[in-house]
Amino acid sequence: MTNILETKYLGLKLKNPIIIGSSNLTKDVSSAKKMEAAGAAAIVLPSIFEEQIKQEKENMIKALEAGSNSFAEGLNFIPEPDELKLGPEVYVENLKSIKDAVNIPVIASINGSTSAGWVEYAKVIEEAGADAIELNIHVSPGFLTAEAIEHRIMDIAKKVNEIVSIPVSIKLSNQFSSIANLCKKLEQNAKCDGFVLLNRFYSPDINTKSLELYSTIDLSTSAELSSRLTWAGILHNKIKGNISITGGVHDSKDVIKSIMAGASSVQMVSSILINGVKHITKTISELEKFIKESDYSNLKELRGVLSFDKCPNPEAYQRQNYMRLLKTWSSN
Repeated sequence: MTNILETKYLGLKLKNPIIIGSSNLTKDVSSAKKMEAAGAAAIVLPSIFEEQIKQEKENMIKALEAGSNSFAEGLNFIPEPDELKLGPEVYVENLKSIKDAVNIPVIASINGSTSAGWVEYAKVIEEAGADAIELNIHVSPGFLTAEAIEHRIMDIAKKVNEIVSIPVSIKLSNQFSSIANLCKKLEQNAKCDGFVLLNRFYSPDINTKSLELYSTIDLSTSAELSSRLTWAGILHNKIKGNISITGGVHDSKDVIKSIMAGASSVQMVSSILINGVKHITKTISELEKFIKESDYSNLKELRGVLSFDKCPNPEAYQRQNYMRLLKTWSSN
C-alpha cells in the first residue's frame, strides 16, 4: 500500500514529514523509542557542544594532576587512559545505542566554535553511524561584518562536507540580511544538502533587583511560523536541497502550511513538550485525513503549491502591504 505521507529529507526516505527536533525528547534510547512508537519519522539528537567537551577535558586533567600529587596510594585510583571518557565518546556511545534501538533515521547535531572542532566531531559521528549531521552554527556577531559571519559559516560547512560522506544540513537563524542568498551560496560552494529554518536562540534578560543577566527561552507558538513560511516559500525550487521548518510548528495545520510553502519536513519540539508524545500520533492522523479529503493524492503533490513561484499572489512573499494592514487592523 502506498504511503501518502512519504517524503524525503537529506536523501533520507521518511514515512511522514514529522521529525523530532534536537532536545531532551531525543536524549537517550528510552525517549527515542517513545518518539518512534508515536510515529515520528526521524529524530535529531541533542547537540554536542565543543565548549562543553573542552571544559570537561580541562576539569579531568586538573583532577588527575591534583590526585597524582597528593598521596602515593592515590595513584591506585587514577583510571587508565582507556577508561577515561573524554571528548565526544559519551555522545558517540549514546548515538550508537539509539541507532541500534530504533528503525528511523537518527540525525546528529553539532554545535561547535572552531573549524577544527567541527571537523573532528563530524568525522567521529559519521563513523558512529549517524544518518546525517545537522550543523547548529551560531557566530556571535559583535562588530563583525555580515560578510565575515557568512564567510565563517561557509568555511565550517565546507570543511565538514569535505571530510564526511553523509548528508549535512545547516540550521540557520533569522539574523541574516538574505537567508535565501546564504542558502544558495552554502549549497553551491559548501555542498550543503539541506537547511533547517529557523533556529531559536537563548536571549539575555535582566534581573532588575539583582542587577544580573540571565539567559531565557520560551517555548514557541504557532505565531512564529510565518517567517519560516516566507523563506521556505522563496527557496522552493530555487535550491536543490531540502528545507525543514522548525519553530512554530504545533499542529497538523502548521505542518500543512509548511509543506504548502515548500518544506519537505518539519521539526517539532515545543508542541510535544506541551501536549505529550501522543500529540505526534494525533498530528500524523490529522495530516493523513487532510490529504485523503483534499484534491492531492499524496504529500509530494501538496509540497510547494503555495510557494513563491506558484502562489497567485507571489509579491506577498517579498513585500507586505503595511499601510493596508494598519488601516484595517482592529482590536475587536
